[in-house]
Amino acid sequence: MTRLAIAAVVVLITLVLGAGNYLQYQQLNAQRERAVLAEQEAQRNLAVIDALERQAAAQHESLQALNRQQAALRTALGQRELILKHLERDNENYRQWAAARLPDAARRLRQRPAITGAADYQQFLSADDPVPATGDGPNDQRQPDG
Repeated sequence: MTRLAIAAVVVLITLVLGAGNYLQYQQLNAQRERAVLAEQEAQRNLAVIDALERQAAAQHESLQALNRQQAALRTALGQRELILKHLERDNENYRQWAAARLPDAARRLRQRPAITGAADYQQFLSADDPVPATGDGPNDQRQPDG
């Protein structure tokens, strides 16, 4: 019986070691799968980071272009204002035209109520005070002040 007991113990030890090895194998496979998933996640994150960096660079370039355009527009506006000042100073006809009263239709275009929401805007658009077509009367030219 001792041989049988020894054989049983050897078989039992073999089974325990085999089960332990199998569990280690399963854990190793699970770790490998987690490592693969982590690597895939890292690759996706890097791709997103690269895309965001490219987008940020493109936005930065667009902002610089808009800033350059804004500076050019400011320069052009300053030049136009300077030209108008020179015209007003040097040209009597222009000075009289600039001092004249605007036509009624043009004045009405500049007179708007305080619009605070969509309903006010709809009411403003639906008002029964349309702007007349050009040339509908004697008030379509600047009138001299007097």
